[in-house]
Amino acid sequence: DEILRGDVADANSPLVAKICKEAGAALVRVAVVRDDLDEIADEVRRQAERCELVFTSGGVGPTHDDVSLEAVARAFRRPLTRHKGMVEALRRLYKGKPLNEAQLKMADVPTGAHVEFLDEVGYPLVRCGNVVVLPGVPAFFRKKATVVLGRYLRQRPLARATLIVFCEESVIAGAIAKAAASAPHAAVGSYPEFGNPGGERPLTRVTIESADARDISQV
Repeated sequence: DEILRGDVADANSPLVAKICKEAGAALVRVAVVRDDLDEIADEVRRQAERCELVFTSGGVGPTHDDVSLEAVARAFRRPLTRHKGMVEALRRLYKGKPLNEAQLKMADVPTGAHVEFLDEVGYPLVRCGNVVVLPGVPAFFRKKATVVLGRYLRQRPLARATLIVFCEESVIAGAIAKAAASAPHAAVGSYPEFGNPGGERPLTRVTIESADARDISQV
């Protein structure tokens, strides 16, 4: 809820967007959902049905509002199971001290989920179907998201082209729309710059990106 309240800025979505772009993959949706079990489960279920890979970020801690793992389990209609390997990792993290129920809750994963430890101490990769559950702390998220995306995404560098037109965006809006329609698999964007009091002319920067270089020449 801290992102929706404006208490913190979302640092994880821009990272995923950057890695996806470099890999030539399409990031189709970023959703910020409040800490509500049913709402998270519904969102996970919808996106798992339509996307190749889904990340959740945060909600894996010991408190009452950390419900991501339970929500993913509900989305896939699976019960939670206490994972022995995660219990052992928690014991190492807390240096052998007895674990309370709130701490043990962090080891409850959807039944059948794949759990992979990237290091001896730290939150593992938990994957249920095509959904990967990651911690929300940016430093931890960044490390694990980079591993997952590098593993799952094929490197398909995008072909790019940039055209600078010295006029206001509204003048060429129709031409930009026609260009976008001519190559529906390409991403065509326009970014106006309005000059300054020093006399610089307004300009529009038009960009075209596609996994297929033929789209660039077609536009």
